[in-house]
Amino acid sequence: MMKVETNLSGVLDRLKRRPRDVRAAIELTLAPEAWKDALQREAQATLWALAKPGEWQQVPAFLKTMMVFGVAGPGSGGVLGLGSGILGFVSRMNSPLPPTLMIEDFMMARGLQQRALRTGSGPMLYSDFLVQFDALLTEWVATEKRKDKRDWSKSDEEIADWTGHLMLTPDNLLSSHASGPDRVSELEAKRRLLPHIAEFLARRQNEQRLPAETVTLWLTGVLAAWTALVRREWPGKFQGHLEKVRSEL
Repeated sequence: MMKVETNLSGVLDRLKRRPRDVRAAIELTLAPEAWKDALQREAQATLWALAKPGEWQQVPAFLKTMMVFGVAGPGSGGVLGLGSGILGFVSRMNSPLPPTLMIEDFMMARGLQQRALRTGSGPMLYSDFLVQFDALLTEWVATEKRKDKRDWSKSDEEIADWTGHLMLTPDNLLSSHASGPDRVSELEAKRRLLPHIAEFLARRQNEQRLPAETVTLWLTGVLAAWTALVRREWPGKFQGHLEKVRSEL
């Protein structure tokens, strides 16, 4: 059993007592987008080094999941999340990854993506993860959905896009009124479809699961590589940001 925790709240509390320039430089250094490319390179190199030939096809999906669930680095007294938006994912990594990703996990990723777009920090940290969800939905539409006359004029991708909208939108933002005869509301459609989607996601992910010991080995290896990376590059990144902030003040 492995539990990954974060001490970001303690770090942010200490930041309040720092001079403004130091606080601004640290916050810039913590920005997840500033680390994403380097962390992905380290994770990819580590996973390919650890994977056996029969496991190679699992590496891309594992890498994408790691980039959402575990973008973390070393902090004083524990593991420091590189962005408050992903702390919900990091704190849930027990044993060491959930056996399957639930609808709620994909909803959280969509919410974080939308917030990143609003704040201008970029959605790419979550986009690859959500592409997996879209692909699974398209597969469900193509292989298992019972299509009726409302679907005949639509492609599988269009049906999957509409279904994904229902699945990943909070209930309070969906319409509770039917849009026409022989139709149901968005909320009712979601209620009817959700059990089928959840069952399909669980089944497909279980079919693709790695053994628990392999997941533990890969996760531990990637976190160790990330720890070394952040320790190695943090001083230079922080100094560069500090110099820039001081020149702007």
